[in-house]
Amino acid sequence: MGGKVDVWIPALEKFATEAQRILPAPAIDREPIKECGGMPECAALAGADQFVTDALKSFLEKAGPGVQLFGVMAGKSASAYRAAGEAAQSAVLAATSRPPQTETGPAVVPPDIPYLGNPSGPLV
Repeated sequence: MGGKVDVWIPALEKFATEAQRILPAPAIDREPIKECGGMPECAALAGADQFVTDALKSFLEKAGPGVQLFGVMAGKSASAYRAAGEAAQSAVLAATSRPPQTETGPAVVPPDIPYLGNPSGPLV
């Protein structure tokens, strides 16, 4: 399960917060068109309007809870990514901020390089 994952944690957190504020679908109940005023295409238009209204209402009722659940997942993911980042940072700092167990410098000061001086000596 390796691989690189690009995550912008503030975006996940913002989405998680906003997703919890989703309201239930609004009522889209209205009277169907009965009077067409003499327009021949009115019945087809009224039928299409009713179909689209019902489809929109159904979509909004089904999508809201899904977006809220996705928001919960985004919030948990943001927390997990933040915790992993902090753990990695702590591990790196722990490994790099302690002094080495053995001397890492040269045991003997190297001789001067002709015309350049000693690379291990003080800068002049």
